[in-house]
Amino acid sequence: MTQPDIRPTRSGDIPGLQRLLDATGLFPGEMLPGLLAGFLRGTPSEIWLTALTGREPAGLCYAAPEPMADGTWNMRARAVRPADQGRGIGR
Repeated sequence: MTQPDIRPTRSGDIPGLQRLLDATGLFPGEMLPGLLAGFLRGTPSEIWLTALTGREPAGLCYAAPEPMADGTWNMRARAVRPADQGRGIGR
């Protein structure tokens, strides 16, 4: 499989990521716009990444800084579209 294109999440990714979240059950897709709001405004205290296969989101990653350590980040969520699981997208 070709490696996915991984980049910062954009507002246009939201519908595809909502479908991905609803399919995986990680959390309800309807929550995503609110969770992404600060990041998309350019005032992030966290990082949201989208993995694309073609034009469709195949995965997402969310990371936030560790409040008790300088320069340390924690990956708090990672999801891969069920049809793409096991293909190395979440690696």
